[in-house]
Amino acid sequence: MEFKKENLLTVYTSYKDDTATTEETIEYRAMGLYKIAEFLNDYFNGKYNEKIFQMRCEWCRVQLDKPFFDKLTEASKCQDQEQRLKIMQELHVYVEDFLIAFCEEYFKQVDKKNQKWLIYAAHFLHFRMESEKLDKFFYITGMLKKE
Repeated sequence: MEFKKENLLTVYTSYKDDTATTEETIEYRAMGLYKIAEFLNDYFNGKYNEKIFQMRCEWCRVQLDKPFFDKLTEASKCQDQEQRLKIMQELHVYVEDFLIAFCEEYFKQVDKKNQKWLIYAAHFLHFRMESEKLDKFFYITGMLKKE
């Protein structure tokens, strides 16, 4: 699964609003990233039974992008827990990369509320995130100064 920067504002929703401004799309993405990070965090903390996992997978369909949803669909159909865990770990890395690239492009453009959601998203991911990626995120958001 390969992350592409052009996916940052591509919206794969079934109810795509053609009248949405770029600012609205960026804000929608910020909230979506928070919700996806929350979902991954809950998954890795064992807070899902099968039914809830399937429901969240379907909800995620309209939240990020097609490569993410295709992999998530694969995970949701997977009976082998070890294989599912492997796919979910791959999704975790993908969301990290997406979050960092999104913040590089748009963090300064979103309002304080959406900046907070992005910071919370990184918080959900950071226990499993490589320290270099986390440092990069903190630097982009101004929470870490270069020495």
